[in-house]
Amino acid sequence: ILQTKIYEEKEIKIVGNNNSWFVPGNMRESLKVVKGLKKGIPEDNFLTKDESDYSRDLRSYFEILGEDSKKLFERAIGINRFWIQTGPKCPPTELEIEMKSNFALKNEWKILQEKCEKWTREIIELINPQLLLLLSGAAQKLYPEGSHNNGFWVQHCPAPSFKRYKQKLKPDYFEFKSLDELEKFKAIKIKNGLEKSGLI
Repeated sequence: ILQTKIYEEKEIKIVGNNNSWFVPGNMRESLKVVKGLKKGIPEDNFLTKDESDYSRDLRSYFEILGEDSKKLFERAIGINRFWIQTGPKCPPTELEIEMKSNFALKNEWKILQEKCEKWTREIIELINPQLLLLLSGAAQKLYPEGSHNNGFWVQHCPAPSFKRYKQKLKPDYFEFKSLDELEKFKAIKIKNGLEKSGLI
């Protein structure tokens, strides 16, 4: 599900895992946003609205890299791998528990995810950005890091919400001494993508 307008420049496509709450702490308003998104491409840019920790953190990584990178972020196109608004956890805890004993539900959930991922790939390749930034392990399963046949660069980066700096990051098993070090690493990964795609 798109989080932004489709900007004419089509420079950066940012793919997250799932829709958390568009208006943090307010499920009613978040649901209104989602119902609006069902109608088509949004008029608002939910990546740059700064209403969530996700958008604020993501903006901060681009700001660290300078004014040119910040401008690129302002017109980045956002989408999620999974189109259902689940809140911060995907799947939600209640559903995860239920699926342990309900195999039909578990299979339905799997099919739903596969459909969303297929459609997300189709949208990405139609837009064909210069840089495809995949945030989170789940989103990174869409494409391997590196140059894609369509000509865009695929960059993997930990999600803004990933704060467990003591947890080793696959596949290279990076370890971080502090949260600040992890946050800087995210900015470095984004910078690598911007450089490899020729945007900076």
